[in-house]
Amino acid sequence: MDQQKRVLISLNPNAGARSGRTLVDTLSDQLAGRGFQVDTITDIDHLADEAAAALASEQLRAVISAGGDGTVALIANRTPRGTPISVFPLGTENLLAKYLEVTADVDCLLETVSHGKMLTLDAGEANGRLFLLMVSCGFDADVVRRLHSERTG
Repeated sequence: MDQQKRVLISLNPNAGARSGRTLVDTLSDQLAGRGFQVDTITDIDHLADEAAAALASEQLRAVISAGGDGTVALIANRTPRGTPISVFPLGTENLLAKYLEVTADVDCLLETVSHGKMLTLDAGEANGRLFLLMVSCGFDADVVRRLHSERTG
């Protein structure tokens, strides 16, 4: 794992508070200070290409999802199976981060990435898309769909 020095940070610029960018910059600087090659990417297509190339060349240490549950799900769906994804919760609810007991603590994530701590989780699939938390139908799903379609942030 020592040869895997590439870290990609997928930043959702619309997730959570504006102070999230400051945390991401701090994380990026500290990872670089430990010898990692770090790139912060906001375009999912670019991230998917970079992650696939780094994984294939055995250089990928982690893709860090800096955002909310939707950001993590998007990364899981757009990167190759086996991509190491780390959660850096900057969204509004962050249910997956709560389940994993992960916070937006730069020092904690720095240690996790540096020491290569990994946990393998199962994912579900519905309609050809992975889901990491839950799937729902009926009234609850309709409420979520309506709220999502009216969100602006």
